[in-house]
Amino acid sequence: MWRPGFIPHARMGLTAAALVAAVAATGCGGSNEASIYLSVPQQGADAPSSKQMIEAARYAVDEHNRNAKVKVKLVVLDDAEGTRWSAEKVKANARRAADDDHAVAYIGERNSEATAVAMPILNRAGLAHVAPTSSAVALTGPDGIDPKAPERYRPTGKRTFGRVIPSDRFQAAAITQHLRSERVQRLFVVDDGALYGRDLATAVAAFAQQSGIKVADRRTISPDAPDYRQLAARVKRSGADAVVFGGGPASRAARVLSDIAAANPDIKLVGGDALAHDAFVDDLTPAAARRLRVTAPRVRPVSDKRHQALVRMFGADADRYVWLTYEATQAVLAAVEKAGGDPDRAEVLEHLFAGSRDGVFGRWRFDKNGDSTLTVYELLAVRNGRLVPATTTPRS
Repeated sequence: MWRPGFIPHARMGLTAAALVAAVAATGCGGSNEASIYLSVPQQGADAPSSKQMIEAARYAVDEHNRNAKVKVKLVVLDDAEGTRWSAEKVKANARRAADDDHAVAYIGERNSEATAVAMPILNRAGLAHVAPTSSAVALTGPDGIDPKAPERYRPTGKRTFGRVIPSDRFQAAAITQHLRSERVQRLFVVDDGALYGRDLATAVAAFAQQSGIKVADRRTISPDAPDYRQLAARVKRSGADAVVFGGGPASRAARVLSDIAAANPDIKLVGGDALAHDAFVDDLTPAAARRLRVTAPRVRPVSDKRHQALVRMFGADADRYVWLTYEATQAVLAAVEKAGGDPDRAEVLEHLFAGSRDGVFGRWRFDKNGDSTLTVYELLAVRNGRLVPATTTPRS
């Protein structure tokens, strides 16, 4: 059950020196060494947040290497080409890790559809694969769309994939509770056709109907359209009082939501966690920003020495993907350390999925499907150009 809870969300600046340090691979001395790969888009709309993800992973590795028996080398790769992630780059990154005899784990991708591209390659290689931020339902279980999901992503039949972010089933439930709290009666669902957007939109539509909210229409947009005024007119004709958008900033979400807001002055707008970044808010019109609510995983860290150190480094209100990436890296590092000297992939996999861990979010584990037992999503609103806690929340 979704429970309300909030933390501020703010932009974090990076120095040029920090960026240079972030993208360089760390060489580690010692007789026992292992490599962990991190693949995220370092170009385009996701780049600023991805840079923070890199820093979080590097901080975890540096912290580990101070006293570890097994020294870890972090290899950072870019999965983007131009302004968006590239399937060919993802495949190349996954194959590079799979072919590296020292590689014991792979962290990535940022985007669910990119993760789906990497998963079969890494699964065949028996390489532990942890995604901090990929939440699409199909990656770990049936999504009601693809009859071959999730088996198509794990061709060996063995579990090699886990994620820290809660599944979109929980996000869809949170969105539906918000719609009910706003007394929405007719819903228009829009997605970008990609795995994350499609899965989230499908789950929201199903939960909404079960809750008595009529789905007036559903449409898939083209990210290459010059504008979305025809879609906005269709929303108006449908009589919908709310629109849910499934997709990320790279799918021109800001233009979609802004065009809909311009043609529908009273419409409520809702987006998923892919939009939970202040950089995205900058591209919205004021009308769209006022009416937008965004769900995002609640990642309020417990107060311990690790948390305090991260706050000093990133700021108390750093991008939540920082915390998710740090936790993903810590889970992998703990498995490497438990595997002992000269760890092999099978040992790391075994320890990664064995039992619970006390992380910066408290106690959690991967379940039998690779899903995190972290389950809580929260609601954010735009205030003064930033995403902050919404003033009203649904009750569980």
